[in-house]
Amino acid sequence: MPSTKPILSGETEMSDAEQAQAWAKALLRWKEQSRNTPTTRTVALPEDRLKSKLIGREGRNVAALEESTGCDLLVDSLPGEAQVVSYSPERRLLGELALTNLILEDRIHPDRIREWAAESEEILRRPESMRALGREAVLLGGGSMLSDAQFEAIGRLYDLTEAGQPALIAAIEAARLVGNLLGDLNYPSPPACSLAFLAFLPPGFEADEEQEIVLNEVRNEQPSSLVAAALCAAIDAIRHRPGARREGLSPYQAFTHELQSTPEVKHAWLMRRGREVWLFPADPELSDESASRLVEGIRRSCEYPHAVKTRVVRQPE
Repeated sequence: MPSTKPILSGETEMSDAEQAQAWAKALLRWKEQSRNTPTTRTVALPEDRLKSKLIGREGRNVAALEESTGCDLLVDSLPGEAQVVSYSPERRLLGELALTNLILEDRIHPDRIREWAAESEEILRRPESMRALGREAVLLGGGSMLSDAQFEAIGRLYDLTEAGQPALIAAIEAARLVGNLLGDLNYPSPPACSLAFLAFLPPGFEADEEQEIVLNEVRNEQPSSLVAAALCAAIDAIRHRPGARREGLSPYQAFTHELQSTPEVKHAWLMRRGREVWLFPADPELSDESASRLVEGIRRSCEYPHAVKTRVVRQPE
């Protein structure tokens, strides 16, 4: 959760109550923004006959495009256009590239769809595509203009993960949180929203002196300004929300292997994005008292990345 330390702004400090109220408003707006995130790219269709070709016999063309790009394709929603739908910005761009090339070529069948999807993956990795992807992400996050090199570095976040989630999505959401928090404090937010994206970049990218000062405070988690404090709080919230972990997936996978090596446990499953563990005991007739002892023994002997609810599932044969 966000730090409880006061957020500094020059010589003034916010009280705990004011800080809590600002965060409550920021989180509520973030929830609404996440619900209304643009998820669609539109591709114009020169002729209506292309709609039936895109669908294909028994929907096989639509299925091939969705499988190869990771996007949903809507053909009949609006006249004269098709829509590529995905929450992921890079998937949307990939789907738009593949669909546009298919329409221009007018050779639409599953094999050609897969070929164009593979070629579009290569196009997506070009510097100009990375810059376009970075610009779109910063625009969605409410940021201001950055250099071309910075936009390209932000676009390449789509290949990385942050706390077990796509880094580009995490950066967009952190930027929105920063914008909401600073907006409630009547502070200009676009430059700070851009800094939220730069905070997710690996060390060594191009940054000016003023940006570097704030980013160093964020990396060291020692904010001395309002912007740095808002960035630290937003990034911390993104990293600790359900489904996101600073350590990534490895500790959780190691934990399930450790549990399954316990003689009393037949299977161990992670549920609710790692917040709950279901244990299937080797003895399906395990008593309540024995189940409690099993759980207590596991808690003492195993290390888990965070507090977790443990459930013993007994299935009598």
